[in-house]
Amino acid sequence: MTEKRFILVPVIQNRMRLRFYSLSGGKKSAMFQPTIQVILMTKKNLVAAIGALGLMAVGSVAQACQTNAWSDVVGEGAGATDLQAGDRATDGISRFSGECGLAVRSPGQYVQDDSPGNESSMTARFFMFGGEANTTVMEAFADETGTTSVFSVDYDSSTGQFTINGTSSASAAGAAGTWNIIETRLMGGNVEMWVNKIAADNPADATVAAAGSVDSVRLGALGGSVTSANPIYFDDYEARRSTQIGALSVGGNVVTSCNANADASINSADALAYLQEAVNLVVNSGAADCRLDGLVNSADALDALQVAVSILPAPIY
Repeated sequence: MTEKRFILVPVIQNRMRLRFYSLSGGKKSAMFQPTIQVILMTKKNLVAAIGALGLMAVGSVAQACQTNAWSDVVGEGAGATDLQAGDRATDGISRFSGECGLAVRSPGQYVQDDSPGNESSMTARFFMFGGEANTTVMEAFADETGTTSVFSVDYDSSTGQFTINGTSSASAAGAAGTWNIIETRLMGGNVEMWVNKIAADNPADATVAAAGSVDSVRLGALGGSVTSANPIYFDDYEARRSTQIGALSVGGNVVTSCNANADASINSADALAYLQEAVNLVVNSGAADCRLDGLVNSADALDALQVAVSILPAPIY
């Protein structure tokens, strides 16, 4: 990606792509590729908006990652119990890939996407690091006021379980204290959910009947409980009308965990990249966390080397 800013640009299938970018003196820089990203569907009379996001080099005074790509943000601030978008080195916020992640530290905090337009078919995928929480982490509504729920996804850290709720409920196993990839698909009056699988290659883990069409989506801690000492982190949210999303893609390469530099393979270069980020020399453009434990350290480098020589299996997300 050559432009480093918030930008809304049209892509195929009548969708709009909205991503977090950063400014870096107008030059290409793989180091700064913030990745709370949203691929949004076009909506009636949607106007493309561009807003600047500044990120300074590691070790210098850095502006915080921003949330103004979202239609609405509730609970944001700089306090220890506030919702915050930020980076690992400056803000201590975990992310799955790139520069930025989103920390949700208290119940009732969320970001909202108003781009869907009464969608009867919609696929959405996000990465979530399960902190200490028992809460709804995603909810789709038939309106923009959050009045009429179409479906929701709950998370319980005591079991690591995710539950999809429509007109009924069904659950699937996830994992606590690690990154999970959640994908939902609304189609034909039903909503399906995949947990820690590449959706196109696997049957849905849970399916329930949905309660209508979607006009907005919220991501966060929508009630229930979450602790500021062990928050929920979100990254790489995407939504579109059709086709399944699956794994993260950066620069045309599928980026699974352990692929630190977002190239086409996992090898010793990824291990070196993890060691460099652990001491704040670089910010990796690919998967930030090989071990999926929310940290970047020598353990990630070791795991990447073991994957490279087939001691550990290649990750699927």
